[in-house]
Amino acid sequence: MRNSRQTSWRPFPIHDLPNEIIDRILTLSIPKELTDPMLGSGEAFRAFLERTGVRDYPRLLNQVCRKWRTMVNNNATLWSYIFVCAVDTDGYGYFPEHYEQPLALSKGKPLSLVCILGNMSISDVLSSPLFASHASRMRMLCIHVLGLEYTDPVFPLFEKIATPALEVLRVYDTQDMDESWGDHREWRGILHCAPRLSELSLSGFRHGLDSFALTHVVEKAGIDWSRLTVLCLPNIPRRAYDLLFIASTNPQLQVFRCTVFGEPELEDCEAEFQDPISDSDDDWSEGDSEEDYTEEGRWEAAARRLRQITRPQRRAAQQAVMGPHVLLNLVELHVAVDHNLEYSYSSWRWSGKIGERWGMASFIGGLTTPALTTLTISARSGLARRGTEDDSDYVSGSEIDAQENRTEPFVLKPLLAALIRRSRCTIRDLSLTRVFISLPDLLSSIKLCHHIRSLHLADPLRFMGSSLLRGLGTHTTRKGHLIARKLRHLVIEHREQSVFAGFPISAVLDMVDARWPRGWGHGSDVAYVEVVHCPGNEYERGVPKEVLRARMRSRLEKAKARKDLQLVITELKQSAAVRKEIASWDRMETYM
Repeated sequence: MRNSRQTSWRPFPIHDLPNEIIDRILTLSIPKELTDPMLGSGEAFRAFLERTGVRDYPRLLNQVCRKWRTMVNNNATLWSYIFVCAVDTDGYGYFPEHYEQPLALSKGKPLSLVCILGNMSISDVLSSPLFASHASRMRMLCIHVLGLEYTDPVFPLFEKIATPALEVLRVYDTQDMDESWGDHREWRGILHCAPRLSELSLSGFRHGLDSFALTHVVEKAGIDWSRLTVLCLPNIPRRAYDLLFIASTNPQLQVFRCTVFGEPELEDCEAEFQDPISDSDDDWSEGDSEEDYTEEGRWEAAARRLRQITRPQRRAAQQAVMGPHVLLNLVELHVAVDHNLEYSYSSWRWSGKIGERWGMASFIGGLTTPALTTLTISARSGLARRGTEDDSDYVSGSEIDAQENRTEPFVLKPLLAALIRRSRCTIRDLSLTRVFISLPDLLSSIKLCHHIRSLHLADPLRFMGSSLLRGLGTHTTRKGHLIARKLRHLVIEHREQSVFAGFPISAVLDMVDARWPRGWGHGSDVAYVEVVHCPGNEYERGVPKEVLRARMRSRLEKAKARKDLQLVITELKQSAAVRKEIASWDRMETYM
């Protein structure tokens, strides 16, 4: 009895492990919000620390027991991941004395700083004596900007301090800041000197063309662009010309995330409309420098320089930038398509088909990527901007017919086919979001990826219906194979609600049974299928709705019980507007 009682009293059986293993466990427990911070993770981690009443993660572990406190204080790696709250408030704000202990206990380990930025200047924080003395061992810097009234430019981060060990720089949520320009509209740079920087991620910048001029970033950012392996510039829409110029200066890229304008690329536009990629000292008058010019003056100077170049020279230079550029190491390519609302087709001189000149085609056509395995293509409102005549909610039968029966030309398939043929790459992960192409174009594009194992479709069609599921579950090849027969991970999201769109759950089950019949994996493989949608009504002529619903629920339970299939279906609530419109259609049918 005494032995059993003593055993039950032992508070921490983990202490039976050797200290080396416990120390390793503590190191592996560091949250991803500190080791791999993502968009939005900083604010969530700050809220977590506020609830626990501590300032950082090691101090939270110190509260467990005396033994852990000793081990944590001796673990320099734990203290090297520092969470900085740069918010000037009386409560959970910035107090320099809170960071003296982490900086001291981290000893000589490379530092990883995750900063929550509020109403303070990040440059003042990083350049303060407290952090400046440790800048030489900073390995990762991530900055989350809170939704406060932040007015100071976030750049430069280190204006006069070198960061020789910095490898990763991520800046999130910067849409409300004057992010780059000084009092005289001169580019202030990003870093002073970061020779080892391999990842640069800037997310959330404003959409103004001038607020993030790649002209000045490339030349004066304090970054060796040729060393970058990860470059993420989402929400910063640029012309294909600009993005291909960046690609040409980053031969080591492995991950590239960008946004391209969907409008046609033009070779024949006037000089003053050209956005020069690189500045030259010849642009400025004798004795002047770039800082002596306003933004308008810089454009005029660049236009003067361009007018001195003949049109053949300009075209030759542009063709060199447009590629194709070989990126031997590029594994992931994430491209978003945006549309410039100020663009007017009638205001430009162009020739040829729009499909051959549009920004997405120009950008993808300028790349050769033999190692590419992951491709993501997304858009806000389709790969091509809809005309003003289509901006109303009215939907004609011809629009649905164009999507379902290919009365419109293919858009994505020729682009993807040329990339695969030119690069000889093997795409295994494909994601398409709101591309709004025709159904045959979509299915043909998927069919091109013979070795695809993961497919993510988020409203790829303007009108999502059962025809998409039938296409994925129908044997279409000459040998009777399904398209993408190696597919193991399928996610379909249909969040856009309309009376003309939607599919019943039974259509999902039919597709699943066709692609992965019971026992398909021989006990080893497991297919993952996730569907997020607002289910359509079950319908079969002559069968009551109650019978159809009962049959569907029975099939769904059996599918979820399978060992070779993981099926996740999330049902969205139908909006009031759609319910009202459906009711009006039902009343019309009743009167007819």
